[in-house]
Amino acid sequence: MKPSTSLLIIPLIALAIGIMAGSMGAGLIAGGLTLSAAAGCYFFLSNMTLDPIKGFKLNKWHYAWVFILFAGVGICDYSLTKPEDFGEETNNICFVEGRIISRTTTISGDRFLVDVECGWDSVTNRMVRTPGLKILAVTQGTGPEIDDIVRIKSRLRSVTDNENYFESGYASRMQNEGILYKTYFEPENGLKIGHKASLGGVAQRLRESIEIVIENSGLSTPTSHFLITLLLGDREFLHDDVRELFSDGGVSHMLALSGMHVGIIAGIVLWLLIPVNIIGRFKLRLVLTLIIILIYSFLTGMAPSTLRAVLMLGAITAGVILERKNNALNALFFSALVILLITPAALFDIGFQLSFLCVLALIVFADKLNPVMRKTHPVLYWIFGLIAASLVATGATWVVTAYYFGKVPLSFLEANIILLPLLPIYLLLAIIYIFLSACGLDFSLLADLLDTSYEGVLHLLNLLSGNGSSAINFRPSGLSVALWLLFIGALAFLLSADNKKLWGWISAVCLCVFAGSLFIFGNGEVKEGLIVQRTSRDIQILARNEGRDQHLKLERHAISEFCHNGDWFLSIDASPDSMQPLPGRHYKALILGGNFKTDIKKLLESVSTEIIITHPTLKRQREEKMLKAIDSLSIPRHSIRELGPWRYIQK
Repeated sequence: MKPSTSLLIIPLIALAIGIMAGSMGAGLIAGGLTLSAAAGCYFFLSNMTLDPIKGFKLNKWHYAWVFILFAGVGICDYSLTKPEDFGEETNNICFVEGRIISRTTTISGDRFLVDVECGWDSVTNRMVRTPGLKILAVTQGTGPEIDDIVRIKSRLRSVTDNENYFESGYASRMQNEGILYKTYFEPENGLKIGHKASLGGVAQRLRESIEIVIENSGLSTPTSHFLITLLLGDREFLHDDVRELFSDGGVSHMLALSGMHVGIIAGIVLWLLIPVNIIGRFKLRLVLTLIIILIYSFLTGMAPSTLRAVLMLGAITAGVILERKNNALNALFFSALVILLITPAALFDIGFQLSFLCVLALIVFADKLNPVMRKTHPVLYWIFGLIAASLVATGATWVVTAYYFGKVPLSFLEANIILLPLLPIYLLLAIIYIFLSACGLDFSLLADLLDTSYEGVLHLLNLLSGNGSSAINFRPSGLSVALWLLFIGALAFLLSADNKKLWGWISAVCLCVFAGSLFIFGNGEVKEGLIVQRTSRDIQILARNEGRDQHLKLERHAISEFCHNGDWFLSIDASPDSMQPLPGRHYKALILGGNFKTDIKKLLESVSTEIIITHPTLKRQREEKMLKAIDSLSIPRHSIRELGPWRYIQK
């Protein structure tokens, strides 16, 4: 890869730097100054290059003002699209108004993403407008529909790191998506005040219709949920254990809707449109494929990874139609540039980062690492290409994946070599079956084949990953990630640079420093512990043991005792008058649920605990009295209703 053959890399890097500067506090003033500096640099160089000889010598310096220009654009773009929050007035907001932009139905109730237009400050009695702000709203039972304008009466709580993850970073990732708050409300407190149709709402309703068709088909429930995830990108249907199994096997990218899925769908469409090619309409075939892929991307929610693939396909199609030479790198950089200009926060999206890095590595390295000539041995070329692609994609992204997920799968090569060639065939059969099922035709043999194939995939992943034992729990530092990316970049220039000795030394230095950083800064393990989650119906625990997450739902109207890595915990959701605690047992935490009605002082005469946790299932007035009684006994306490989920980390 040379800068001269992929000029879009310069504005792309500059735009990314500008967006990062904007996320760290650089505002519109800094962006304006940067744009002014770019203009000054441009006019200075223009005056200097009036002389043809000077113009030839200073030609490459024009990259400088282009770089400064896009850095300023990145700062301004992020500042203008950054969501407004309520700030210090958050605790005064008694209700918010906004439009429902997505809805997820679960067993315990509905979860909504609300695009907030304004909130009402109960102290100053005024409306506070917050453009770009989104909140997560959860309710028991059913709630409003997509595109409904609602008024939700509830208190807002800031999204914090201990909502769902043991590691930090969850809150910042949600913030980059514009989600700053979370709220829980009763169905009667969510008032529909209007309806405003949108393209996003139309897409989600169509997607839900397809999901209903898949669920009502003759497929087994696990298979239908797998296909919904695979084809539509809705991972809420897939069980946590299945997602963990794919992650342990190093093939979790199969579940994340990405360019690979778009490429497979495009290949299937191109195959189905072969008759168009036979009649000599090659360009029409490409245009029709692009239109169908655009519709597919629209139905699946226009995720950054799929949008990147669509833009790349569009750039290549335009090159073919205009009979221009295509450059895969420039197509990739163009798609990334467009995405970041439209949604600058996508730079911090994990899917965007992994997808972009994976495709970049495949373009630069995959073909060069294939030892077989395509023309002489096409079958061997395809086989070795598959192996090279698996090695390159995983090799380029493993550090980034480990940084976010704390896991390095060792069985990725075998799993990818076996499953990736079969995935297009499986998707083709699945699409055919779903289409026939929607038409009222149910081919049980095809359904059985899809069910059996999915069960075989699960058994294979269990076998290859040793039930998860082959994955190494490891989390590198941010410095290690940066050094690895520098090494990958230097290696890319080494393959095509004229001065290979220089880039060889740079690559070697980056690799050595990276290896040293792993030993110095890498923690080598994932912290373990548990989180008492904030739910309004049951006491639910998210426990992590040996790098694996386990969800526990404690029985209602009962007394539950459990141990996690030697530490004992006690949950009481019933009257403990008849309880006979084990003698000498000391609990790390005592969790009190909604059905606890005994005097707290009497309970503590027979139970020893380090902290008392009150769960939101307790009625508010009863909890307030209980907290006062606990404070009078000078015992540490944690109200999940007031402070959010309780997290206990074991070092």
